[in-house]
Amino acid sequence: MTLIRPIRLALLLASFSSMPALAAPAPESSLAKMATEAMNQLYKRYDDAKKCWVTRYQGDIYCMEIDSVNQAGGMLHVFAIGSTSDAAHVTPGVAGGIVLDITSRPAKVVAASKVIGGYGNTGSAPNAWQFTRLGSKAWGWINTSSDIHQGVIEGSMSILGVHGKEIVELGGFASLFSCEDCAGVKGTADDINSAIQFDTLNDKPMYPFTVRMFGKRNGKPLDITYKNISFDPGTGRYRMPKMLLDR
Repeated sequence: MTLIRPIRLALLLASFSSMPALAAPAPESSLAKMATEAMNQLYKRYDDAKKCWVTRYQGDIYCMEIDSVNQAGGMLHVFAIGSTSDAAHVTPGVAGGIVLDITSRPAKVVAASKVIGGYGNTGSAPNAWQFTRLGSKAWGWINTSSDIHQGVIEGSMSILGVHGKEIVELGGFASLFSCEDCAGVKGTADDINSAIQFDTLNDKPMYPFTVRMFGKRNGKPLDITYKNISFDPGTGRYRMPKMLLDR
């Protein structure tokens, strides 16, 4: 993907205003250009040497790169991940993004967040976030951040999407836990994994979903399914069962 230096907002809006409303998927080259311009608008500063956009989070400087660009429902969804150098093991990477309504003239920013939150470790965020339909007119991203420490592997799945005018974390749960010698570890488990499935047949603004936890706990077979996990529009988060939040 070709990246360009930041341009002034006036020029950006002028370029958007010259674009026709899109009734059909735009060519990939056009989407890439719009994604780059959107990143320029969101982050303002581009580092030519590192070929990334620059932002700050919790006192650290992060280098933001585009992870994915998707067009759905008349919207352009641009998702970015960021890393920082000289990071400690516990230092997270970050994720950010912007959603544009590309059916309007000029294209309109629907939601944006320079930094949604911290994910991953050693200053790097997980990449290849899965672009997912979260509701009848809602889209977002899911991924698992994992870490290994003293032989114990832990992971958390995060669900990100639009709430109001921001891209935020809509929910998350402990999705992975594994250790060979779990003696003395609270919530002892041998090997626990998970799978998530959204109920796309349920015609709601935000789909409920099901989580299956499987593997071994204390050396014994484990297979539990949590069904109909619904979204709470009041809090802007999914109503996660307590057992999914505990390891």
